[in-house]
Amino acid sequence: MTEPVLPIELERLFSTFQNEPARLIEAFMPVFCDLVEADRIFVSPRDPHTRVCTTFKWRRNESVPWPAIPTGKKVRNWIVEDKWEDEDPLFRAALNIQPSIYVEDLQKAANEGILNLEFETSYMFHSAFIHGHAHWPPLPLRKTEPFADEARLFYGSVQPAVFHGSRIWSEKVHDLMEKCLVRIAPAMKAHAGTAPSLAEFDNA
Repeated sequence: MTEPVLPIELERLFSTFQNEPARLIEAFMPVFCDLVEADRIFVSPRDPHTRVCTTFKWRRNESVPWPAIPTGKKVRNWIVEDKWEDEDPLFRAALNIQPSIYVEDLQKAANEGILNLEFETSYMFHSAFIHGHAHWPPLPLRKTEPFADEARLFYGSVQPAVFHGSRIWSEKVHDLMEKCLVRIAPAMKAHAGTAPSLAEFDNA
């Protein structure tokens, strides 16, 4: 796949922090949110083999709530995932190497069986969001190509959100999101490579 080109402000970040995945992720979040007019974002790199993950977060101001998903013990700000796929159809879709999901209205998406409304309202608090899936190798940008690939793994989610009613995610936002996932996934994969082992949690 040819590396997609991003808006210049994002290209500068990818150039500046090309060898610093954590700093790239941190710098990426506010710039991306400005481009898509989102109020909050979190980026959650994960090791798909051990299910150890961490979360980078950004919000526009203190009135925007952080997510409140219960977690267990932490090692260097990493946790071992619960089986979120049992409660969260969106996480289950990501694990099953499905494309990203654009939620424009929570109730409508719940009625269509796309999400668990209780999970979203209890833990996430947003009114519309994108459940972006960072797979590597990336899913093809052209939806006519097959997704199946035994080597493809889920390295974490990128989730911009808004909090004041529904949001129609434009074709321009879809296009930017999909291109950014292709570009940010290697950084998420690289950062996941620094995750603590499961043995470190056992000894914590």
